[in-house]
Amino acid sequence: MESENLSYIKVIIEENYDLGEVVKVEKIGGGYVNISYLVETSKGKYFLRRYRDTAKKNEVKFEHEVIEHLICSGFKKTPQLCKTKNGKTYVAKFEKRNQRRKLVFYAMFEFAKGEDKYTWYYPYCNILELKDAAKTLAEYHMYIKGFKPKAKKKVAPLNKLIFNLKDEFEKLSEKADATKFCELFLANKEKLKDKSVEVYNELKTVNYEKLPKIVIFGDFHLGNLKFKDNKVTAMYDFDWVKWDSRAYDVAYAIYYTCGVWGEKGSNAIDVNKALEFFKAYQEAFIEAKKEDEALNKQEIEALPTLMKAVNIFLIHWDISDFYTGEKNPDEYLKFLIHDLDLMKWLENNKINFKV
Repeated sequence: MESENLSYIKVIIEENYDLGEVVKVEKIGGGYVNISYLVETSKGKYFLRRYRDTAKKNEVKFEHEVIEHLICSGFKKTPQLCKTKNGKTYVAKFEKRNQRRKLVFYAMFEFAKGEDKYTWYYPYCNILELKDAAKTLAEYHMYIKGFKPKAKKKVAPLNKLIFNLKDEFEKLSEKADATKFCELFLANKEKLKDKSVEVYNELKTVNYEKLPKIVIFGDFHLGNLKFKDNKVTAMYDFDWVKWDSRAYDVAYAIYYTCGVWGEKGSNAIDVNKALEFFKAYQEAFIEAKKEDEALNKQEIEALPTLMKAVNIFLIHWDISDFYTGEKNPDEYLKFLIHDLDLMKWLENNKINFKV
């Protein structure tokens, strides 16, 4: 079955791209949303992504506009998109899904240099890598500032997403079965609903709607970076880009890159790493002689609340993604335990990001 699928992928490549003879196609593990393939041809090495079934054309075009803008503007850490024979940045194919024809999308990228050292969980990079990751996010924010893609991507902003979570958790509970994952979710359902309301109100308190908005990366973690000699060589997986608060992008990055993973009750945020990330992010603007574009006082003061919003958003992802298909209950239980621990940690600890 897998060999048949790889043969199908090979046909897609040969029919749509002028990249020479396809020598090798290999599925890459680790993705939770999209499916990725390593492709080797007579002209070089490439990376093919098959977007999730729910991806829409405008979302793909939005992402690709962002990538092309970054490259044209001089951002050197983004892999180049390969054009198809007809000049497009993607391939659209009707494929059979659950007895129905579904339009799915593929895109080919130049293979990014560097080493895939980390995933989004257990992100134990060294301090030099952490600082350069923060600098990379800052550089992305500098290059993307003011850019407005022509394609439209309809994604609710963070505050509206959080507002809807109370009802979402209730709906998801109807899908629960007898796994330990579901048992833990149901035991915390009411608290999660209350927390959603609490965080939404806190977002209003920090005046979230007035925070500076850009096209954020939306999913910044070490699993979307490649490294060499303690430096970031590539930043990829732009499918979560959207209009939202820049400070949210920073809070999300800190939450993921500075998390401590362990047994139930021992998951936390490494405060020292969080402060180092924040400092390196801010200093990147000074180094670029753009200190006026660094996070402002309002954004900095909002970071602790935004980390709570990231937390409840990701708890919802843990649960909703678990119910989308056949998932490993033990693996997702680990994710849920981690994020529930961090919910409690964030209730009891407030990181002092200095203005």
